[in-house]
Amino acid sequence: MKKLMSILVLTISVILLVGCRKVKDVTEDTKKPVIELLLNEGHEAYYELNSSVDASSITVKLKTNGTEQVLPLTDSKLTVTGLMDGKIDTTSVGEKTITVKYDTAILNIKYQVANKLVRNFADFKQAIEELQGLNVLMNNISVETSETGLTVPKDHVKTLELNGHIVSFTTSYEGTTALITNLGTLIIQDNTDTNKDGFGKGVITNKALNPDDDWKDEDPNHPYPTYANNTITNKGTLIIESGRIENSTAGGATYPIDNNSTTSDAIVYIKGGGIMQPKDAAIRLYANSSQYKNEVHVLGGLIEGSRGIMIHAHGKAELNVFDGTIRATEPAYKLALYSWTQNYGFKDTKITITGGTFDGNIFFTGGANKATPETVSITGGVFLGEVGTYGSMAPFITGGKFKVNPGDFVDTTTHEVKQVEDYYIVSPKTE
Repeated sequence: MKKLMSILVLTISVILLVGCRKVKDVTEDTKKPVIELLLNEGHEAYYELNSSVDASSITVKLKTNGTEQVLPLTDSKLTVTGLMDGKIDTTSVGEKTITVKYDTAILNIKYQVANKLVRNFADFKQAIEELQGLNVLMNNISVETSETGLTVPKDHVKTLELNGHIVSFTTSYEGTTALITNLGTLIIQDNTDTNKDGFGKGVITNKALNPDDDWKDEDPNHPYPTYANNTITNKGTLIIESGRIENSTAGGATYPIDNNSTTSDAIVYIKGGGIMQPKDAAIRLYANSSQYKNEVHVLGGLIEGSRGIMIHAHGKAELNVFDGTIRATEPAYKLALYSWTQNYGFKDTKITITGGTFDGNIFFTGGANKATPETVSITGGVFLGEVGTYGSMAPFITGGKFKVNPGDFVDTTTHEVKQVEDYYIVSPKTE
């Protein structure tokens, strides 16, 4: 009987052991592998239009339960869409996507096709003076000319992507110079300027070799042998989306952006980026025509100079500020915005401010002819300095936050100024 019981217990144990093993086997069989697809190093963000690039030059990492394989896009294990006959699609300009699949893993590889990849000065000269479309810097570029720089032709439309690189220009030419003179439509951007404040790696910079900080000692009778040394002289449409435009020449009409309407409409849009000149104005409106438009529209970014924006009103001038920061660095006057005229007056000068931050003073009606002041409207924005005029102006402030009481320019019959903590707030009167 004991023997029979022992056999029975042993039989039941075996059955239970087999049953448990079967459950374990089922669990292992149904456990899904961990699969990852990752882009391997060496992938380019930009390719040139109509270039021939074999897809096998791009590789991905396939990880399965920790085991890693490096596979080209042409490997038969992968399902890939977005290629053209085993090559990267470069048949048209713009952003494109390659989709890679393996089992449940999906990887999207994004890239852009440009009209021109700029690798040296010859490429840059061709991109500025001959080509249209998207031109992408692949290296730092030094503009190699002893005189003035390069010109974007009229009717050309092009985008210059700095791609984290630097375009530099130094000149000893004794005359008016500009790194870029724009007669067409030029868009500047930098993909490393993620905050769109000019503090990425992409820069367009300009410095005249003479004058320098010691020009008074070197040549007191001719202080500015490189007078009007601009980084960009705009005589067309200039759009800054990101990147930094700077000029480090020591004064003497040396601007990062000189908007010049002498012979054509000159329109600037600052959507982002940084415009910087520590020793002169960051942007000048050289409104030298009663026929052609001279307009600057600030929608974002940082504009910083000894004077932020300066209007030379010899004709039509229009400034609209919607957003962004305009900062003055010159300690004595600290003019974030300043308008000036000689004989023409301000009859065709219009300034509209609906937003933005002004870190410095803003003053109007500078110069000789104060008979007709500017047409000014301030409905919003933050003003960290004083608002003032060198002439006589009717009230023009109906909104905004001010560190200094702007009451002299507020119509108190329709609006009121209230102090709220450290600011004076202008708003419509309430009954």
